[in-house]
Amino acid sequence: PPQSFLSLLLVLIVAFGVAFLFPVVLSGLELANVVSPTALIRHRRAAWLTIIVVVAVVIPTNDPYSLTAMTVPLLVFYELSILVGKLALRRRQRPSAAASQ
Repeated sequence: PPQSFLSLLLVLIVAFGVAFLFPVVLSGLELANVVSPTALIRHRRAAWLTIIVVVAVVIPTNDPYSLTAMTVPLLVFYELSILVGKLALRRRQRPSAAASQ
């Protein structure tokens, strides 16, 4: 029936929308000094496993294409968040090192 298709489509749209806010939240936490890039690197394996498991539970379909379509970007965004955190940390440390000279 069309209603079940529409509900599936709505769930997928909401799931993808919420999932793609993940790197924004993670980068915000890094910029607010709540999480450090070193901690994210140290817990990388657990984070990857958590992302894969959460995506597998949240995706309403059981096909590998939807799972891959959401998992791969989230893993890439996780790594990019680490890079953004490193760059922000380096930028924050540079003015304080120049001021101490």
